[in-house]
Amino acid sequence: MRPWVPLLLAAAASAVAQAFGRFTYPLLLTAIQDDLGHSYTVAGGLASANLVAYLGGTVAVTLLATRMLPGAVLRVGLVASVTGLALITFSPGLGALAFGLVVSGFAGALIWVPAPVVGAALLPDRLRGLAFGSIGAGIGVGLVAAGLLAIPVRASDDPEAWRWLFGIEAVVGLVVAIAALVILRKPSGGALTTAGVRLSAIREIPGWVALLAAYAAFGISYSWFFNFLIAMLEDDRGVRATSAAVVFVVLGAATIPGGLLAGRLSDAVGRRPTMVAGFVGMAAGALGARFAPTWLLFPLVVLFGFAFAGVPTAIAAYVGDRVSRSQFPAAYGVATLAFGIAQMVAPQIGGIVGDVTGGFTSVFVASAVMALVGAGLSLRLAPRSGTHAA
Repeated sequence: MRPWVPLLLAAAASAVAQAFGRFTYPLLLTAIQDDLGHSYTVAGGLASANLVAYLGGTVAVTLLATRMLPGAVLRVGLVASVTGLALITFSPGLGALAFGLVVSGFAGALIWVPAPVVGAALLPDRLRGLAFGSIGAGIGVGLVAAGLLAIPVRASDDPEAWRWLFGIEAVVGLVVAIAALVILRKPSGGALTTAGVRLSAIREIPGWVALLAAYAAFGISYSWFFNFLIAMLEDDRGVRATSAAVVFVVLGAATIPGGLLAGRLSDAVGRRPTMVAGFVGMAAGALGARFAPTWLLFPLVVLFGFAFAGVPTAIAAYVGDRVSRSQFPAAYGVATLAFGIAQMVAPQIGGIVGDVTGGFTSVFVASAVMALVGAGLSLRLAPRSGTHAA
């Protein structure tokens, strides 16, 4: 089998996990809110429920890393993700919607944590950043698809039109799941094993405490931006619903080359400078999205998309450089726990602030501040070094 086939499949699986299972809800937040009639506090709670489940899934996949191969975990995650998307599609009320978001969130972690290992097994270690960037680019493709589909949904007079988008995503997810069940029957790379895998492997990484804190700062910063971008554009800046959806498409499109270029850049100049540059770009993009004149809105959203894709790519590559390939799922799973806890609490806080202040200015300023905190923490990481022999 050609190596690009499972690589593309891992990228498609990441789109199902992240673009569909997580980011479609904030894209349709105001449409769902209009249909089901709830406050921003409730909306933030629903987003947090998805992320609480993601955190639970991260714990599960981290423990499973010592017992199951990455491809097997990814296949289970895809089946669960399709189930969650279908539940959201047919949810009659808030309770059922929350349950579908919980299932999707849990499944997302089962896909996202092992996906980089599946991809990295297909390319040489010197291209590890590019491999991880390719996986992340799949999320960008999914974001673009979701954003384009959201435009007619937001223009529709049918209050339940948002369900069609989730339904289409469930069908796409089913196709990807079937392909994974056929193509990923054997471990990618052949040499992967669960023998000797330890959760304590994270402590072998120089600067691991700063790394976990930086990943947490990333989780808070990006979560506030993504979960409330549409609401901020519509409520604070007076942007029309369909135009706001176009902005989301542009944001998603920027993450595609962003992940690829950041991955290659991190291979060439190092993980630490790539992380720092990404965090600074996120800060500038968050402030610009809220305060910049309209003619600068699209360039600054593109900047955030580039930066957003680059940071986790460099973080994953930094972990992969310093642990063996078999230890990567466990070590990266522990790192993702810090990220998961941070992004779990952020949407609820952002929703409360939006209700209390009547807008999202404070949320976007705080997003920029957290990104700068992440940049400072990244500077404490070890400089460029040779990659670990997988």
